Amino acid sequence: LPNNILEDLKLKKTEFGKISGREGNTPVMKDIFKASIDKAKKALEGKNLSEDLATDIGVSAVAFSVLKTERIKDAIFSLEQAISFDGNSSVYIQYSYVRLKSIINKAKHLLNGPCNIELLTEKEETELLILLDEFPAVLKEALAQHETFYVTRYALDLAALVNKFYNNLRVVSDNEEMTKARLALCIVSAEILAKAMTIVGV
Repeated sequence: LPNNILEDLKLKKTEFGKISGREGNTPVMKDIFKASIDKAKKALEGKNLSEDLATDIGVSAVAFSVLKTERIKDAIFSLEQAISFDGNSSVYIQYSYVRLKSIINKAKHLLNGPCNIELLTEKEETELLILLDEFPAVLKEALAQHETFYVTRYALDLAALVNKFYNNLRVVSDNEEMTKARLALCIVSAEILAKAMTIVGV
């Protein structure tokens, strides 16, 4: 690193809790990773996806299950929860992101010209817009507190609202202007989810 950057860097000692299983025992990390990867492989059986993808999902699931807990608290690791597609896991966030990208890719031919976000007045839309606007503040707080918990919880909340949005509202419709506005909301949501996942390494 350049000297001027090194001079500005400040190290801070932080405290962390410990990881334990639901039975209260402290498992060996390599066993946790292996079990998580095996679980991911089983979940992806018959989906014609690479084994490397299962490994990535399994490893990120373990990392996320730790990072979503405040660092000074002990993390209780649950394999079933870590590989769940139903929420509170990295898999749930990744699934939400993939669904967004699928919607965007199928309708990308409709993305021409400006869109009117003032059309987004449904509850699901306004809730999503408000949360998206909070992302910079969340990052600032995470940096100030040296705490990834803020980012992981934000990503889970965003994924939940994203699912509520595209499950309750039709993104692509005969209304061209509404379609463009909702597609724009999908694009921004996908970008923020991707940034949050990158920050926490999943």
